[in-house]
Amino acid sequence: MQYSFTHQHLSAKLAEIPGVTVRHIDQIPHEGMHFDAKVEQAFWDQADTIVLEFPLYWYHGPSSLKQYLDDILTTDWAFEGAHKIAGKNLLILTTTGGLESEYQKDGDHGFTVSEVLTPFKATAHITKMNYLPEIVIYAAKLQDETELQNQLAKVCEQIAKLTN
Repeated sequence: MQYSFTHQHLSAKLAEIPGVTVRHIDQIPHEGMHFDAKVEQAFWDQADTIVLEFPLYWYHGPSSLKQYLDDILTTDWAFEGAHKIAGKNLLILTTTGGLESEYQKDGDHGFTVSEVLTPFKATAHITKMNYLPEIVIYAAKLQDETELQNQLAKVCEQIAKLTN
């Protein structure tokens, strides 16, 4: 996936935060369509908080993220008695093309982003992770450069607080 302007800037800013490791899913080595579960699980084992950062596409994360989670959240590691990531935090950091007002029960989409992200909440639940309130940058493409940079700075402040 080619990162949008927002995600390129966001990734660069997040990488500057001490204690934060940024990994681009499209740059992670994999064989065929599958990721190496043991390698990726080792990254998760070292983290206190996992931030999944992605643009929301048609009410979902990118298909590469779904494949990644399918590959690494194995029965013998993530759930059914193993629960190696229990107690870790899971945070979703996403962007939308639409305005926040459109993501309301009475808005164009009929659901809040929080409701749309229910599969991630269920993943946190089954793996016994702590689901943190998601961070959403609404209408990222519609914001002017200054407004977007201000939002990205606020997001980075929120992420930095998690590393203290």
